[in-house]
Amino acid sequence: MSTNYNFDKDQARATLKKAGYLVDVLWHKDDIRQQANNLELPVELTDDQVDDVADHLMENFDANYGIDWTAIELAIQHILDDN
Repeated sequence: MSTNYNFDKDQARATLKKAGYLVDVLWHKDDIRQQANNLELPVELTDDQVDDVADHLMENFDANYGIDWTAIELAIQHILDDN
């Protein structure tokens, strides 16, 4: 389920880099959905749950390790456990 936006990711990345942001790796909500599908969960994540996972990742990731597939998986499990 990919979302089509009217901007170029490379252009967005370049604009953010120019403003001083470190954006060599960009994650998308579709990545969260893909990881949830890989986990073969009994339910599909809602849009609100995907947003909650993204928020949890941004607020709780370990800067020593960054965000990776394992961090996304753990965030999904955390959100599902809270529901």
